[in-house]
Amino acid sequence: MSAAIVITGAAGFVGRACVAAARAAGHPVRAVVRRDHDLPAEWDEGVEVHQADLAKAPDLNAVLAGACAVIHAAAGAGDSHAADTQDATAHLIASMTGQGARLVLVSSLSVYGYAAVPDHATLDETTPPDPDMARRDAYTRAKYAQEMQGVAAAQHHGLDLWILRPGAIYGPDRLWSARLGYPKGGRVLVPGGDVPVPAIHVDSCAAGLVAACTAARPARSDLPIITGTGSVSTVNLIDPAPPHQRDWLEAIGKTSVTALPVSLLMKMARGLDLAGDLWPAFGRRLPVGLREATLAARFKPLRYSRARAEDWLGHHPATDFKTHMQSLTGEAS
Repeated sequence: MSAAIVITGAAGFVGRACVAAARAAGHPVRAVVRRDHDLPAEWDEGVEVHQADLAKAPDLNAVLAGACAVIHAAAGAGDSHAADTQDATAHLIASMTGQGARLVLVSSLSVYGYAAVPDHATLDETTPPDPDMARRDAYTRAKYAQEMQGVAAAQHHGLDLWILRPGAIYGPDRLWSARLGYPKGGRVLVPGGDVPVPAIHVDSCAAGLVAACTAARPARSDLPIITGTGSVSTVNLIDPAPPHQRDWLEAIGKTSVTALPVSLLMKMARGLDLAGDLWPAFGRRLPVGLREATLAARFKPLRYSRARAEDWLGHHPATDFKTHMQSLTGEAS
């Protein structure tokens, strides 16, 4: 029998898909959930449920014993990021010290420093993270903080860390992405209009996360290891042939679209950032969505490499975006 995989946030959008993917791959699953009611009906006897609030430092010895990996999909939202994302991650990593399990961290493609990447360049895992996370939204800051918690454990305490950065995850009941623009009544204002969206279906994302649990460890760590035998391996998760904004909007029935010039928006945002730097009181009131870093992360026209996902994880999704969307929206093919 395959070794068990622990999945935190197992009843959530990504976690639930990970449970299904792990069971399909033959792994017993230890599903960590905050509440043990309203669990998915499709979970079978191979799913062992553990109720625990990771932010409150529960005893996880029984959950982790003998597991080959932990997929950490639990995260907070809004104002709860500090406790439900960062504190929970700190407690999980502390519990994993000495256990021998690999940590597969569900991060995000949003952490990169998009503003410094030239238009139409290829973003890959060697692209640096944003150097000024203070200008980014709470979600991006929390995801990067999670990564740094894991990196510290890998560099000093022997953790085998895999950071997986999915793009815009979509699936049942989740058909929208901030990368599509701004809905205003029946119209959508779309910076760019034809900018590629690094989309990934939630099942495809889950398949990549489960594959990372048992993938061969690369010969070299992405970041230096200070002491011990830890390792850091970073992989972006994007499906092949990502749709452009208009493709996605058309697939969900949004046909009233007004394209906005991205270059002009970036110049305006750069001016607002400068004003905020000169007048800190204004900068503190500047919405994060109007900052250059946020606009670049959402709307810069880029290409996205899948080389590591394919080579390291064998990630080759068989279903394309159009087919997924036809299934999700009930449209006949």
